[in-house]
Amino acid sequence: MSEATQTGWEVLDEARTTLRQVVAGVPEGGWSRPTPCADWSAAQVLHHAALDQQIWGAVVEIGRASCRERV
Repeated sequence: MSEATQTGWEVLDEARTTLRQVVAGVPEGGWSRPTPCADWSAAQVLHHAALDQQIWGAVVEIGRASCRERV
């Protein structure tokens, strides 16, 4: 695994850990509350953040596969 790919997984792991901590702190009924993002509820922001992490994971994996093809 390349250094860039390893760093990508480390960044993703840290982001997921942080997201889990934030989610754990949302009180019951808090998912429908407004956020600083105009017209987005807390649940919509969470879905957006989770999708970003899924996309980042796919990009890191594609980079990893690309490195294997060059070897």
